[in-house]
Amino acid sequence: MNYCGLIVGLSTFLIIGLFHPLVIKAEYHLGSKVVVDFRSLRGDIRDSVSAY
Repeated sequence: MNYCGLIVGLSTFLIIGLFHPLVIKAEYHLGSKVVVDFRSLRGDIRDSVSAY
């Protein structure tokens, strides 16, 4: 039996579980201080893709 998929799945589950409290704390402390303008990011991606 190939255990590669099981190992990858469990590893992903553990990584998400371990870093989730850090994400929650960062969101609580930073809140809306860190705001990314997704519209401009989307425009930058569109412009870089359309150049090719």
